[in-house]
Amino acid sequence: CELLPFCCVAMHTFSTEPGFIMSDAMHTEFMMVEDAATWCSRTPACRGFTLSLKHLQDNRVHYVLFHNTSAVTLSGEWISHLKEATTAFAYSFQPGYLGAYTT
Repeated sequence: CELLPFCCVAMHTFSTEPGFIMSDAMHTEFMMVEDAATWCSRTPACRGFTLSLKHLQDNRVHYVLFHNTSAVTLSGEWISHLKEATTAFAYSFQPGYLGAYTT
């Protein structure tokens, strides 16, 4: 999936829960919520991500921890976004032609 362009990956929807996901993070990074949702959607093992409200930067960038589990523990200092199952195919196809050009 890492080799495929973004347009070919179906975006998941996420439910929001107050608190943090109780597991070791599989990945951490400072990023915007939209970028975190994209990263989690493109990563099959990702089940959700947690944002630290203490590390809020510029009202848009958060310290994000990605997890491969989805058990949330209640906390006022964190908020978690859990990936919901999708019934769509993982890839979308666009009409057109695939061919090779020679010169």
